[in-house]
Amino acid sequence: MASSSWKKWPGHVRDKWRDDLRDIDFWFNGYRKTNTYLHLVRQLSRSHHVLWNVGVGPMASFSRAISGMAVEGNPKYRGKHVIKVDLKPTPTAEEAQGIELSLISTKYQLAVAAAMELGLLDQGYNRLKEKHDEIQYYSYGCDKGDITVRLLSYVEYNIVSQIIKQLVNERYLLVAENLQWPIEPGSLTLEDVGLPPPRWLNSQWLISTTSRDVYNKSKSNIDGVISIDEDDQVAVLILFSLHQSAEHILNMMRQESKEYWHHIALQCFHYAMAIFTKHAQVAAITSDELIHHWVAEGILPCMAIKEEEETSTVNSKCSNMHRLGRVIVEAFQKYSLLQLPFSPANDAYEATNTGTQFIAYHDLIAEGITADELFDNRKQMISFTGDHGCHVSREWLSLEENMGATALVLRGCSHQSVILPKLDHLLPNLCFLLVLDLSYTPLKLLPSYIGCLQKLRLLSLRGCHDLKTLSSSSTTNAIDSSTNISSSSPLSTLYNLEFLDMNGVPVSVMTQDVANQKGNLIHLDMSHSEISTFPHNFFADMSNLEELMLTSCSNLVELPPSMASLSSLTTLEVTRTRIKYFPQMIFEEMQKLQSLKLIHNKKLISLTGPISGFQIIKLEGHPNIVSFMLIGTPHIRGFSVRGCRKLESVEIKDVSGLEEIDLSGTSIKELPDEIPNLPQLRRLLLGGVPSLRRFPWHRLVRLPDVFYLDHCSEGNGNHSNQVSHVCVTDPRFFRSFTDTTVNLVRDGLFFQSFYIQVKPCITNSMRLQDEESRLDKKGELLRNQSTYVDVYNSYFTKEIAIASPITVPLHRTERHVDITGMQERHDGLYDLLKVTKSLSVTCDTSIDEFYYLSSITELEECELSWCHKMEVLFRWHSPTNLRNMHVCNLKNLVWFCSQYSSCDFSTLEHLHLEDCPRLEHVVLHGTSLPCLKTLDILFCYNLKTIFFSNNTQVNIYGLPSIQRIRLQELPLLQHFDNKDALITAPVWKELHIRGCWSLRRLPCRQGCLPKTVKVNGERSWWSKLQWRSPLHLDSYDPKLPPEFASFDERAEMSSYLR
Repeated sequence: MASSSWKKWPGHVRDKWRDDLRDIDFWFNGYRKTNTYLHLVRQLSRSHHVLWNVGVGPMASFSRAISGMAVEGNPKYRGKHVIKVDLKPTPTAEEAQGIELSLISTKYQLAVAAAMELGLLDQGYNRLKEKHDEIQYYSYGCDKGDITVRLLSYVEYNIVSQIIKQLVNERYLLVAENLQWPIEPGSLTLEDVGLPPPRWLNSQWLISTTSRDVYNKSKSNIDGVISIDEDDQVAVLILFSLHQSAEHILNMMRQESKEYWHHIALQCFHYAMAIFTKHAQVAAITSDELIHHWVAEGILPCMAIKEEEETSTVNSKCSNMHRLGRVIVEAFQKYSLLQLPFSPANDAYEATNTGTQFIAYHDLIAEGITADELFDNRKQMISFTGDHGCHVSREWLSLEENMGATALVLRGCSHQSVILPKLDHLLPNLCFLLVLDLSYTPLKLLPSYIGCLQKLRLLSLRGCHDLKTLSSSSTTNAIDSSTNISSSSPLSTLYNLEFLDMNGVPVSVMTQDVANQKGNLIHLDMSHSEISTFPHNFFADMSNLEELMLTSCSNLVELPPSMASLSSLTTLEVTRTRIKYFPQMIFEEMQKLQSLKLIHNKKLISLTGPISGFQIIKLEGHPNIVSFMLIGTPHIRGFSVRGCRKLESVEIKDVSGLEEIDLSGTSIKELPDEIPNLPQLRRLLLGGVPSLRRFPWHRLVRLPDVFYLDHCSEGNGNHSNQVSHVCVTDPRFFRSFTDTTVNLVRDGLFFQSFYIQVKPCITNSMRLQDEESRLDKKGELLRNQSTYVDVYNSYFTKEIAIASPITVPLHRTERHVDITGMQERHDGLYDLLKVTKSLSVTCDTSIDEFYYLSSITELEECELSWCHKMEVLFRWHSPTNLRNMHVCNLKNLVWFCSQYSSCDFSTLEHLHLEDCPRLEHVVLHGTSLPCLKTLDILFCYNLKTIFFSNNTQVNIYGLPSIQRIRLQELPLLQHFDNKDALITAPVWKELHIRGCWSLRRLPCRQGCLPKTVKVNGERSWWSKLQWRSPLHLDSYDPKLPPEFASFDERAEMSSYLR
């Protein structure tokens, strides 16, 4: 709709509205009885099956109010189901990086919203959605797996059909908000979304767009459109939007009632109307300033958001009110009531953009006022812009009787203002003022009678660039610098002051009297001042100060020791100063400090006082600090916030000389990628950081030489100066470790040596206690001097993870990963293991197949133990560089290599299989084992053959490098191979056998045999062996125990062979 077609508001109608708006009941429910409201409801009940909501005015404003009225005002027409969906805006190309666009498509969102309304989002969908969100979170949106396809397919083939089945015979109302891009007419088909066409059973679609252009490109010829072209209709929408805002505030605060928050929102809106007039302001008011005004006026209750109240231990009046104020501002913006920065409208059509612009343009609330009317008790909130004054005075806004003006806003008044030169005459009669805003005025001296305002809570001098002293004038003209100047400041008597805003005031000297008896002050902003030092005791009387802003104080070289008195301080910002250090012990006294920002303090070298040598920022063990920002401090070499248990956010930028960072013992949730990429960083410590659930591996271009990260320690764990040590509880921590990261590691840019542990924290303590207990038992047995002390010693030594001397131990390489006690799949480790050279997996109940070992091309050492769910190790392929393989206590392992595999162990030198009671075979005949030197198989009670084949033509296999074979407690083992084939083993030296009573034949060796194989086994077993020929027998040299030691050879063996 063009501005030319906007209907002019008749004067008498506007006057009637102005009168109605003086009644509080009209704001709450009275407007619902007006003809305008009833006509608008009827308009929203039009019989079109598809009704487009294009909002009001050039910004398509109040679309949410229109939709809300359509749903609320037509209960008979809307049918059994009301399907509401707030369409997520499509991101820009830059924002879309890493975002699955298909999941924010209009069709997908509509289908999910319909399913939610109908209760069709089942466990299958919830599992896939949870998995998808999890993967996107841990991978920073970079994972391109198939989970998105699976989720979309599930909705398309499982959910949509159920929507069709449930809605095909039922009437429904679809309310879609915030359609940002055009859709083709008729594209929302039954098969795509599951919504039957609305004409089938007289259903209705109400679709709100963000612009009329979207509507024009999406509509069909038979669709209807809601057209708002009258001012009184906009007025109704504003009042309805306040209802919606109250509901939004209630949902966020979860306290009180909707009526309570409606009253608060109404007061905040009216106060805003006293500030935002139809006349342009010199400087736009910020949301923080507006909230400060609301607090000082007593509109906002001191109330914390419910969830934050339960988790926070610091009760901060300022922060609580700020959060509530931001919720209200957010609600006003969401429902088109307010847009910051505010700009007055130039015409009636533009005035429909927001509620504040509309009401200001039509003068519906604020009334004109002259300087002579300031003392009228009915004038409550007063503002002047030049010679234009207005006031908002609604007795029903306050339960108390009006005693006079409580707020005077002279923001941006110039020299020509009729009121600014008269301030000293006016202020003595405004003794009930709570708010005095003199921001952006040409004051050169403070009016002396400001000191008379004993109830004043907020004084704003922001942007008074000519005010170079806080002393007062002794004459009546505060903007004339030629007057006499008093030695004392009128601020000295403002004992109830809570907010003092001097941002942009170029004072160079602060006197002590300004700060005396300021026990109620909670916010002080002295940014952009020219002060160099403060009086020694300047902050001594500010024990309740919560926010201190010292931004761009370029002359400030020193802070006073009285800052230690700021025991209630929660926010401290010090930026662009010349200070070198902070007074000693101040941070030890600031126990409630939650946010600390140190930005572009080029000369800063310490937080703890003057020091020599290593320049370090150290704030260790602070109990309440939540966020810390350190930017642009080139002299700093070290940074430590160790033990700050509540610290959640750290931002470090432009600190090019930083060499050491210690974030141990904190609650940080995100690590900015700028930190590990700092060019001079040599040491990064992150011990005891359980809240750090992900890491920006994909954004790394370097990593410090010393890198220590531990989810489980208390921040005091041991770390190595040679190896990066990472101990995490969740393998998803490495989900962002991508192919790009792998290539950088292979190119030698970082992470050349690492020791990574993946295990639950409880495993660490339990394992330690278990080891200590077993060591105690071992010591007791040693003291008893048992006859078989070596056997027991070997047993207990094995239990505490020390390998048997005869077994080639697992060598922990320079790139080692240790996985212990996992109960879920190792999602996230796939790419990390591509650069891993040694791997140990213990007590894992999550995997039944080590499927990703086939892609671990650099793996050399591998140990698997107590993984009872695992049934097969290598189903298809095997690692190409594997040298040492230990497999112990896999109770369900059936196949070491699948009978269908094409494994190639061309580099394997040592294979150890132990306590795998279901293992039947080891490897196929065709498996290449050219480097195998030792083969140990122990306590595998179901093993029948070592080498197996279905090929009847196989008659020979080779072990060219085998030197020792050890077989123990294999009661079903009958042959080395199921075809009794020949073996080529030219360097075979030793064969150790115990408890293999079914083994009747040793392999027949082929070719020239330079040496015999020494056989160590039971006498009775040796005597029952079958031989092909004398030459077969001569190829083995028995080394049997003496006869007197062989009387009970079938006794169960529980120790290891020597």
